[in-house]
Amino acid sequence: MLLTLYSVFTFGALFTTCYGDAELLGEGRWLVLSMRDCEDADQYDIIMTSSRTKINRTHDSFNMHLDLDRELNSSYGIEVDIFKLIDGTFKFHHTMGGDDFCEFAKKHTGDNWNKLLALGGVDPPDCPIPTGEIKINEFIVDYQQMEKTGLYGTFDVIVYLLQEGHRIICTQWMLRFEKEHDDDDDDDDDD
Repeated sequence: MLLTLYSVFTFGALFTTCYGDAELLGEGRWLVLSMRDCEDADQYDIIMTSSRTKINRTHDSFNMHLDLDRELNSSYGIEVDIFKLIDGTFKFHHTMGGDDFCEFAKKHTGDNWNKLLALGGVDPPDCPIPTGEIKINEFIVDYQQMEKTGLYGTFDVIVYLLQEGHRIICTQWMLRFEKEHDDDDDDDDDD
């Protein structure tokens, strides 16, 4: 759940990597093409599983599960490695992050942060996130909360939760930022 929150804010955060690429910037929309577990997921202290289900042309549903053996608070950091699809290959584009994942998530997710935590049974829906099992079923991201300006393209994004610089949770998402078309034809049926 936690890394999914980070992935959600990544939609909004990717636009900040575009300085100097004005011809590649513009208004558009974010699409989630896929979400998957990281390679060698068992190497991380906390394993998070996630999946995406397409509801209709414009909405996706997300399921997440993790068992927290520790309270997650503002002492945890975040690292987001972003790879951009260029000439048929994902090439490293940018790394972003912060020392306080809670503030980072709030800044980049809009109301999605509180809604996701509430759906996961976190009361109050804010940091710190207590120990225990967290299950999220059928969370629908409010794309209207995401940034409307971004760098056009397809991105492979790996998000890590950090404890004293050590990666303890990982999730991986494929995202696309594209211009909105009049027919609003959604072609993110990759899953």
